[in-house]
Amino acid sequence: AFLMRLGVFTVSPVYKHILVQAGLEVPGTWQFWQDYCRALLSRCSSMLIIPAPGWQKSVGVEGEVNMADELKIPRSVFNKHEFDPKLMHHRI
Repeated sequence: AFLMRLGVFTVSPVYKHILVQAGLEVPGTWQFWQDYCRALLSRCSSMLIIPAPGWQKSVGVEGEVNMADELKIPRSVFNKHEFDPKLMHHRI
């Protein structure tokens, strides 16, 4: 919500957690989710990593960072106190 109020539109592969909480049997493996993540990320102009607990050890975050690098998408780690939405890259 913080980013949306600043006019930064976001997407997140964390959507899978909502499906799991809804009782749907959805695999939690990177192998299952990587195509979904690539489809989302390939349409993004930048990647902002939210430093949630465990993010540095997450196989999914590591995979998404590697994808961003492959796709030449700029990325950074979010810091609420230093964030400037004007520095976000926008693709039209």
